[in-house]
Amino acid sequence: MLMRILDCLLMVSPVMIRPVKVERAPAFVLHSYDYRDTSLIVELWTAQWGRLGVVARGARRNSSPWRGVLVPFQPLLVGWSGKGDLKTLNAVDNATLYPVLAGRALATAYYLNEIILRTCMRLDPQPRLFKEYMELVQRLDGAELEPRLRYFEKNLLQELGFIAPFDFDSEGDPVEAGLHYCYQEEVGAVPVSRARDGQVLGNGLSVSGSVLLALQRETLEPGQFGEAKRMMKQLLTPHLGSKPLQSRKIWAALARSGTPATQDN
Repeated sequence: MLMRILDCLLMVSPVMIRPVKVERAPAFVLHSYDYRDTSLIVELWTAQWGRLGVVARGARRNSSPWRGVLVPFQPLLVGWSGKGDLKTLNAVDNATLYPVLAGRALATAYYLNEIILRTCMRLDPQPRLFKEYMELVQRLDGAELEPRLRYFEKNLLQELGFIAPFDFDSEGDPVEAGLHYCYQEEVGAVPVSRARDGQVLGNGLSVSGSVLLALQRETLEPGQFGEAKRMMKQLLTPHLGSKPLQSRKIWAALARSGTPATQDN
C-alpha cells in the first residue's frame, strides 16, 4: 500500500505545499531530541512535504503509544497539524516493519539520515529520493550495498541541483568511457589527458569516463567502487557543513569492537 501511495505522489508536481492538517502521510524519522519534560522534537522526512519538524507531545511518557514507534529506519504513516515551521504531531502508525539494523547496516543508515539532514531544506519535497531511501533502508543487510550507496549520493546531489548528470561533459558532449575527466562541481566533467584516477587537478578530481558513465547508469562494477567513492566524497563534502559526521563514531565503535565492517561512506 505504501508503494502505491508513493507512485501516486510521483505523478504530482512537487510544488511547495504548507498544509494546515495532514493525515497518514508516508514518513521516516531522521532525528529526534528531548523537548521539555516529556516531549520530543522529531525531524521527519516525508514523501510529499520533504523534511518536516514536529513536536511529539508526551512521547517520552511510559504510557505514550508512540514509545518505540518514533524510531529511525521504520516506515511510518503520520498525521500533523499547524501553520508554523514546527508542526504538532497528532498520529503515528507503522506502515510496515523493516528488519532491525545492526553493525555495518546501522552505521550506513545513520550516514544516510545525516546527509539528508545536512543537504535537504525543510518543506522541499523530493518524492523520488524518498522512494529510493525507503527501498535502500529495507535492503541495507543485502548485497550490493556499496554501489547502492553511491547511487543514492549521486541522485541526492543531482535532484537538489548541486551537480549535473555525469553522462555529458562541460561542453555538452557525451562522456567517453576511454577518456579521463577533471570533475568540478561548478562546470562538470572537463576532458583531461594523462591524468591518473583519483589525482586532484586544480579544484577537481580526475575520474575515468567509464566510472562517470557507470555512476550515471547505475552499473558500477567492483573494480570501480574505490574511484566512485572518492569522487562522491569530494562532491558531497562541501554540502555537509564543518561538523564531523556523527555516523563516523559508529564506524569507530565497530572497529574497536572488532566487528567485521567495511566503511562505505
